[in-house]
Amino acid sequence: MALPSSTNIGTASVNSSVRELPGATDYANQDPTLKPEIWSELVRRDTKEKNIFKDFVGGEGANQPVVTKRDLSAGGKAKVTFTSTTPIRGQGVIGENQLKGSEDNLRFGTHSVTVDLIRHAVAYTQVLQLLRFTGKTLDQLSAELMSDWAARKMQDDIQIAFRNEALAQTPDHATNWKAPTDNFSWNTGILTTDMIEESKLRLIGAGAQPMSVDSDYSGADVPQYLSFAPANVMNSLRADTTYGAALQYGASRSTKDHPYFKGTLPAWENNVIYSHNIIFDTAEGRQGSPLLPVAFLGTNIAAAGNANMGKIEGGGHYGNNALDYFANFLGFDWKFTTAGQSYTNNFTDSSDARVYHLTIYDTKTHKYNVVAYTSTDVAAAGNEIERAGGANNMTTVASSNTTNPGRVEKVDAGSIIYQSYADGSPMGFKLHMGGNAMYYAEGSISSEPIYHYDDFATSSGRAHLTATGVQSVRGLAPFKDTLGRMPNFNLVAAKAKIVGVNL
Repeated sequence: MALPSSTNIGTASVNSSVRELPGATDYANQDPTLKPEIWSELVRRDTKEKNIFKDFVGGEGANQPVVTKRDLSAGGKAKVTFTSTTPIRGQGVIGENQLKGSEDNLRFGTHSVTVDLIRHAVAYTQVLQLLRFTGKTLDQLSAELMSDWAARKMQDDIQIAFRNEALAQTPDHATNWKAPTDNFSWNTGILTTDMIEESKLRLIGAGAQPMSVDSDYSGADVPQYLSFAPANVMNSLRADTTYGAALQYGASRSTKDHPYFKGTLPAWENNVIYSHNIIFDTAEGRQGSPLLPVAFLGTNIAAAGNANMGKIEGGGHYGNNALDYFANFLGFDWKFTTAGQSYTNNFTDSSDARVYHLTIYDTKTHKYNVVAYTSTDVAAAGNEIERAGGANNMTTVASSNTTNPGRVEKVDAGSIIYQSYADGSPMGFKLHMGGNAMYYAEGSISSEPIYHYDDFATSSGRAHLTATGVQSVRGLAPFKDTLGRMPNFNLVAAKAKIVGVNL
């Protein structure tokens, strides 16, 4: 039997006509905290998805290279503490000997990550909203831009923390810090399978925790680690004869599925080979990656009859607008907290006398200058590099001038600038990581939206000038064991390939 148009069932009412609940999707009629919570969740989700480490991030116990932990009680300048224990050895006792007094002791080590408040925002005017709108709401657009920024900042923070901490362990401050150390391997050639194998042995010897453990046909453990680098560094593996042979014969001969044709790089000795692409986008600011530092020249450099040149300005076609163009380069003082780095780092302090090199390469004329500099030459804002003491003090150690080697060559604005060896060849880095290599701690605030309004406003409260941003409490540091070592990662320097550069 059909129900009448309206039938009472207890206190409920069933209507034959379907009506939308009033204000069900209207922010104005909801809890005022709902909109910012949705915005924050959107930014958090997109930040994770856009991060190049997204497949290698996990919570405690996940054995991922990057461990995340959120402590809701941690505010700015607080510390999130992790505890580790040492293994025990000893001989024990035999027979009737008394064990009392021969016990081993539990030895604990604390590993703290300092967190601090970090904020950023994007501003726009009413004109943009009314006349140049792209179809997205301003909330959607701001969430997209902020998640892009947050993802880039998180992945750059992780790479900088690994890189600088590894280089800071080098006791030798001689030119180019060539001595290999516990966390750093200096190489002047392209990346090879031998380098990967040596780096893995270093990790195993230091007791690095693997991401997972497989076994061979005999049942022996085969630990798995992550070999992570830009494609500009990693793709040279294809030139390695051993790896090339494995690519050629180690898979089905199919142009569709074979790694050789797909461009993928299979695992090597149970090391996951992760190669990520470096994209030069239209952003006004740093380009490249901490593992492949790149910038673009903001103003022309004139030819000179000697080896000295003036300051090197970044910015490319934007010109030098005092932004962080050289932030990825060695020697820049990258900050994680108000007081400084979130871990002990003497890599960029005032006493660091290490000499670094960069090359300015004009891809149109193929003229170039190789320049030596130190950390004190890098501007605090990261927008330029200039030797202290005045103009024309930068030292050109090599150039494309064959008649008078070392004389400053003319290079135009827009020329590519990259971290290099003293001979001008591009320098890149590879990270080799096990599980729990980096701790990334979040505090009481995570991707919280912030707003600023200025100038005259409409009756609805919309101001002419509006800024929307995001703020979080966060910090990070490589894991240190009870001896103060960082066993779960290595850094390897190697030559890189940059398109357009042909020395």
